[in-house]
Amino acid sequence: MTGLSFTDNLAAALSGLTAVAPLQVNPCGTGSTLAGTSSLTMTDGNLLAGDSCTFSVTLQVPASAPAGSYTNTTEPLSGVLGGISVVANTATASLTVEPPPDFSKSFTPAIIASGGTSTLTFTIDNTASALAATGLAFTDCLPAGVVVADPSNASPTCSGGSLTAGAESGTITYSGGSVPAGASCTIQVDVTSNTLGTHQNITGDLTSSSGNSGLALADLTVRQGYAVTYDGNGNTGGSVPVDGSTYLFADPVTVLGNTESLVKTGCTFAGWNTVADGSGTTYNGGNIFFMGDLNVTLYAQWACAGPTAIPALSEWGVILFFLLMAAAAVLFLRNRKSTAP
Repeated sequence: MTGLSFTDNLAAALSGLTAVAPLQVNPCGTGSTLAGTSSLTMTDGNLLAGDSCTFSVTLQVPASAPAGSYTNTTEPLSGVLGGISVVANTATASLTVEPPPDFSKSFTPAIIASGGTSTLTFTIDNTASALAATGLAFTDCLPAGVVVADPSNASPTCSGGSLTAGAESGTITYSGGSVPAGASCTIQVDVTSNTLGTHQNITGDLTSSSGNSGLALADLTVRQGYAVTYDGNGNTGGSVPVDGSTYLFADPVTVLGNTESLVKTGCTFAGWNTVADGSGTTYNGGNIFFMGDLNVTLYAQWACAGPTAIPALSEWGVILFFLLMAAAAVLFLRNRKSTAP
């Protein structure tokens, strides 16, 4: 068989699908040729009786190709057999393009007090693909005023790779990682900010062997924070409890008990009050109140034993009356005894 030829229009199956050079020389017998990029053509093929030929072409799938299955069908194979021109069948095959991993990010919590900490999580979701994604790489330039916390608590679950997230740095980078087919992985880094407002964080594109996943974005809101402090209010021993939390407006606050054994000589601890003299709102340990827009100080309250009571003026009158009556009785008895026969 001589003069074997056919054409395969790759672009008809998937726009942008092209052959990658170099193409095989003499693909189907000596003198045969193979040429083209988006459309391949083989010419001048020749086969001896009972013989066959097989050749392969590496194709480049465009980065913008949507995931899916694409059917590629050649033109009919033609040639000359025994001096007679003949036309054989077409050839058909399907190419399945797997999607790149989905790329997303989130802040937890998404709203923090100034100086607080949020965990930034990057999620690389490859569950929709039948191929492992290797060479994972992205860069995240944090917005102005947001930096990696100290400590960063950086913790990737993706396989391998290199994560750079230095404390107080404004840049996070990851490269060289991988995620298996049908699986997902995360990269977590703690961040912090003292700059009030809402900060939109947009990463660079995630790239991998499965293509470009695009960028990921999320917002971090930083608000004014308030602290709750405790005052011993004249204590003579022990220490005030310390609430290490910073609260946002309307956050619930659980009042601490007398956990550090505050004492005051001659007195018993009687809870807390928003005013030192007890004229404000009283709280006991375990009570809950909602934070306002000011710092809160809670003062210890003391139940103290008072001094010995001093009789009132009216009481002195009664006492003097009975004393006088007693004195008169004594004089009467003495006079009666002295006049007795």
